[in-house]
Amino acid sequence: AANSRITITNTDRNSSFSGGNINNGTAKALNTVVDFSAADADGFTFGEYGHLRIRNVALISTSISGRCFYLDRAVHHLEAELDVGTHGWHHSLVVFVGTVNGDGLTMSNANTNGVYVSYAGSVAMKNLVVTGGGGGGLVINDASYVSAHDCKIAGNVGHGVALSWGSTFSSNYGVMVYNLADGAYVQGNSTIRVWGSTARVSNNGETGIFLSRGSSVYLGASAEVSNNGGYGIICSIGSVAHLTSSTTVNNNTSVDIYASRYGYVYAIGGVYGTTSPAVNTEGNEGGYIDA
Repeated sequence: AANSRITITNTDRNSSFSGGNINNGTAKALNTVVDFSAADADGFTFGEYGHLRIRNVALISTSISGRCFYLDRAVHHLEAELDVGTHGWHHSLVVFVGTVNGDGLTMSNANTNGVYVSYAGSVAMKNLVVTGGGGGGLVINDASYVSAHDCKIAGNVGHGVALSWGSTFSSNYGVMVYNLADGAYVQGNSTIRVWGSTARVSNNGETGIFLSRGSSVYLGASAEVSNNGGYGIICSIGSVAHLTSSTTVNNNTSVDIYASRYGYVYAIGGVYGTTSPAVNTEGNEGGYIDA
């Protein structure tokens, strides 16, 4: 409308905008804003068999300990249907054994992690955006599962995605970029799958994908790991990396794929730069890259 103003605030903790244009984009104004800043408390907690469906609303807080959404029972269920935004919570979303489904949930500027999923929690969310987390983007523990197709995990302090203890993260066409630590840190028999022509794990401050302690990655269908501050992919301590039809190049240590301590990398049909050890040669305490 005439004389209206839109203010765009950068919540990326990696850097500031130097300027630029928004071309061919669309904007949607959310008419409903719920402000929880008056109390340092959780936003939505769930009673017995709690089920919440929510859409087209912004949920904001200045809380230092509150969680915007808190699900702590297997019977708790959240549906964020379209255009739900959170800003400024301690955690935006905490799922302990509960279930979250939806499309279009955007979480920005959490004091710690944007998303924390544990105790076999389950999240299936298209077009998920997590940016500006003070401790990281997504933390997934203890046999939990997150599916986040077309996601954007960007500009978080710490890791973009951190997986441990038998957990799984799956993303088609997702990006994990410009996080201050690793794009994805995977340990303790956990699994990450990233594929799709626009999938990127790039420009993170440290390693693109770090695998440790019996974990695995599937990187395929034109996904790219590039321009990270450390290695592209580290595969260590009995972990396995399956790289097919993907690209791993231009990472800043000058080693794009690093296998060590009985880590095994299968790199057939893709594009990659430098490796350690050399392909088809054992090294770094039993590391092996099969190409």
